Amino acid sequence: MIKNRIEEHEKSYALTIMSYLMILDKKSGITYFEKNLGDLHINADLVGAFLHALQSFGMELSASETSMKTLSYENYQFQIETGEYTRTALILRGPPNPFLISRLQEFVKQFELSFKTQIVQFTGNVDPFKGVNAIFETVFK
Repeated sequence: MIKNRIEEHEKSYALTIMSYLMILDKKSGITYFEKNLGDLHINADLVGAFLHALQSFGMELSASETSMKTLSYENYQFQIETGEYTRTALILRGPPNPFLISRLQEFVKQFELSFKTQIVQFTGNVDPFKGVNAIFETVFK
């Protein structure tokens, strides 16, 4: 019973701190999908390019393919999960908890599984990715 209460509290906290979701192409940094989860208004292309540049810089420093997982700026935290083809960032208004991290990992897996063909054969048209909302609702709710 205590475990269930803790899990519910973690879920409630996670859902209240999520502000923005971005799914980016891992190689180019192009934004496939973005979702405003609060009242944050950003230029997803600019933020995506910034995250991509940071990842590239990190790979130059470490000479390996390890990925940045978190980034903090003022009151915001970026929780980043890198898949085989994509990089997904959640912009948060607080530190992530285990519920949020595990759900983000699952979300990336489900997204890449569901949209692998569209990702691999990407032509610049982001319309096929509108179905991401259903995956988001299933994984995070």
